[in-house]
Amino acid sequence: KYYKTSVIYVFVTVFLEFGDLVQIKKQLISIIAQCKERGLVHSVKWASELAFSLDALPLNEIPPAPELTEVNCFFMICFILSPDIDQALYLFNELREQDPFRIENMDTFSNLLYVRSMKPELSYLAHNLVEIDKYRVETCCVIGNYYSLRSQHEKAALYFQRALKLNPRCLGAWTLMGHEYMEMKNTSAAIQAYRHAIEVNKRDYRAWYGLGQTYEILKMPFYSLYYYRKAHHLRPNDSRMLVALGECYEKLSQQVEAKKCYWRAYSVGDVERMALLKLAKLHEQLNESDDAAQCYIIYIQDIFSCGEQLEHAEVSTALRYLGQYYFKNKLYDEASLCAQRCCDYNDAREEGKALLRQISAVREQGEPSSTDLSLPCVFNPLINTTTPVRRASPLHLSSVTP
Repeated sequence: KYYKTSVIYVFVTVFLEFGDLVQIKKQLISIIAQCKERGLVHSVKWASELAFSLDALPLNEIPPAPELTEVNCFFMICFILSPDIDQALYLFNELREQDPFRIENMDTFSNLLYVRSMKPELSYLAHNLVEIDKYRVETCCVIGNYYSLRSQHEKAALYFQRALKLNPRCLGAWTLMGHEYMEMKNTSAAIQAYRHAIEVNKRDYRAWYGLGQTYEILKMPFYSLYYYRKAHHLRPNDSRMLVALGECYEKLSQQVEAKKCYWRAYSVGDVERMALLKLAKLHEQLNESDDAAQCYIIYIQDIFSCGEQLEHAEVSTALRYLGQYYFKNKLYDEASLCAQRCCDYNDAREEGKALLRQISAVREQGEPSSTDLSLPCVFNPLINTTTPVRRASPLHLSSVTP
């Protein structure tokens, strides 16, 4: 059994370095299925962890979700075939209904609940696991996530430390404890925790990303850029890594590289909807008004098409800029529409009213509006529009190491 496991591990490690990642993931799925048939539970676990570190397969190549049985539950829990958190939560709830006393991998379930800020569900899970066995690593991690969601970071760090006393090689506990130290502004302890996580698994992008954030707080952009590049290498299509890289390049006055990062972050699907804003502000700083206006327009159209305009304070920033942009280019109708929309936001209301007065004064003087059709318009029909997601070419960034 252990000999076969070692062979599988070496086989996968070699191909991770030299093979096509998509084909490797398919091979890993096949290996997992064969190991489950033979009852090699440890091999299933290790192969699943390796597959989980790779990017998700294209949607048209994702096989149906596996049945919720004891042998393949780890494979399901990692949900390596799809990045859909909602689907993963649904499968976890199904597993909990079938096995209410299960503790294994409930720390992963708590991570998903934490990401979705589902405080009641996380509280129920923590209390339930304490009743089952409060001395398990998974229970300590779940309780730590519960206290972290309640912003009680000292208690959260204490429970992650308890988890590490039970299992010093618990990767998730090291990373989560680093996050808690970051919240407590204890950067030296956070760095130590993240480095321990990397010692356990060098392919843990969360630890590399956490180190980048820590050195960014310490105002050491070269070090931060190095660690963000490591995280980006492991998660090339994660917009958060790309936005972080762009911010580092901005601080290092490498605007061209920053533009590449922000645009690619938008192209691969911007999770936080911040890439276009940062790109627009960068164009604005470089006095590239047309490019800045185009980015603001795409951002506003994306937000309005999703019905989220009231939740994004940055919409007012975009509308303010576009109002002035249209006014300078003598597109008074578009400028008036932007000014009217500015009045819907407290932080832009006065500027919107002032712009409307300026437009009225210009119109009273009989000055005609521009007929330049080459200038973009933010108020094109927004119905049935969706956020464009493009496949960008591989990003070539200059290597900067501390």
